[in-house]
Amino acid sequence: MTAGPTETTSLLPREEGIRERPKNDSKPADAGLSWKRLLGIIGALLGVFLAGADESMVLVTYQAIASHFKQLGDSPWVLAGYNLGYCVALPVYGKLSDTYGRQIPLVVSYCLFSGGCILSGTAAALWQVIAGRVITGIGAAGMVALVCVLITDNVSPSQVAITRSYVNMVSVFGRVLGGPIGAFITDSVGWQLSFVVQAPTAIMCCIISIVLLPPAKPMDKNVKKIPLRKRVDFLGIAMFAISITTFLVALRLLGDHEASTSITILFGAVSVVFGAFFLVVETYYAREPVIPPGLLKSMAGPYAVQVLLQVGAFANLTNIAPYFIRTTGASNTRAAIYLAPVFVGFTTGSVTSGYIIRKTHRYKTLSIISVLLGLIFFTLIAVRWRTGVSSWESLYVLPAFLSFGLLLSTTFTGLIACTPKSIHATAICVYYLCQQVGTMLGTVLSSLTIETILREVLKIRLQDIPNKKEIIERVLHDSNPSIIPEALRSIVRSSYLYSFQFAAFLPVITTAMVLPLMAIDREVEVE
Repeated sequence: MTAGPTETTSLLPREEGIRERPKNDSKPADAGLSWKRLLGIIGALLGVFLAGADESMVLVTYQAIASHFKQLGDSPWVLAGYNLGYCVALPVYGKLSDTYGRQIPLVVSYCLFSGGCILSGTAAALWQVIAGRVITGIGAAGMVALVCVLITDNVSPSQVAITRSYVNMVSVFGRVLGGPIGAFITDSVGWQLSFVVQAPTAIMCCIISIVLLPPAKPMDKNVKKIPLRKRVDFLGIAMFAISITTFLVALRLLGDHEASTSITILFGAVSVVFGAFFLVVETYYAREPVIPPGLLKSMAGPYAVQVLLQVGAFANLTNIAPYFIRTTGASNTRAAIYLAPVFVGFTTGSVTSGYIIRKTHRYKTLSIISVLLGLIFFTLIAVRWRTGVSSWESLYVLPAFLSFGLLLSTTFTGLIACTPKSIHATAICVYYLCQQVGTMLGTVLSSLTIETILREVLKIRLQDIPNKKEIIERVLHDSNPSIIPEALRSIVRSSYLYSFQFAAFLPVITTAMVLPLMAIDREVEVE
């Protein structure tokens, strides 16, 4: 038995074998789940729905928001602000939740989300909208990640996958409805109301959490003996925030062909340097690390898997609707229908994986089968879609994202099975951080690949056209084929298909990279 933490002893010994857990550590704290607590978790799921709806709502309105302030060129920062707040907050929520209990950080997240929405909805300038989105992102991070922490606290590891699949379904449902709702509100009464109406719902979630969830109990009994300034690694948080901020700026510049390459490299280098500083601080100097070094060391493989999975999935997902608009002339509504198999496959995979794990208490074999399934169908998409696609071949995305849903459940179960309950919140929040980083990378890399190659191909194929520069810019900034002269549409279509194939192989590459990581990862039996 080890001594409790003191002012010079971290809660998690730096060389602790995180994967070696006592068996009783995997069991929930309570023998059963009371109706009051169950209703509290259902209320928390409403927050997950709200966070998903908010994200997709802004995806369809961010350009209208920037246009309102006559700053369309700065519209991507509305999205980047949210991602910044989300990424920076995740590990902080994990640390605070593992230290002070679940309820207080969750309540704070609802309050921040409400405040961010109100600030964005009442903003008089674009920078105020962006500031509001940063605060909203900070709140959303806790609203999503801490619900999964609550679930792991109240169900056995073998039930975690099936229970978390419901969280995935709620989040997907929110994302599906958020876009149309946001577009309707923006067209009807203005984008401001799309933010403001979210605040009362978040406040209601906050009240539910206070009334129905168990009172906050510090996970560490010594928490009152040590001052907050000594328990929170403010230097590490600062290093991490700078690293994430410069990383997002570098990604934003990477997607802008007019941005200076040297400036992009500079921000990327600053991100790497401060990321290295963060690791040094956490490993050698922090009294209470935001992310325990032992966690990163033991779970480096599973966390890398999350980044790779998200890169591949979102490299494909974000290009499905544009693909059908550009190649078939589909309307936005019809193109959105092609996304339906994605959501069906993803939710089916999540639920199926949960039931299989609950029955077998194993996840590694299912993970490897899922990777192979994804590899097959992402390859079929890359090979068959590069010259156009028939209606039935558009369904390749269903098994591809079935694989994705299976893998998210199996990897989450493996994470919970391999980490002590004392750091579950931190482990889960880092898990979500890796997903968010992968999502941003996949979106930017696929878009950059297609845009760069399409630009160069069109320069060659339209070299004899007098106004080729204007046409190329029009093609790159508007996916609707009707804006292009009819005589040039076949050239533009074939050029896009040629460019698309390179981005389509990105999921193939990342999924193939996941396979050996899954194969060498040691499985822990789920109890």
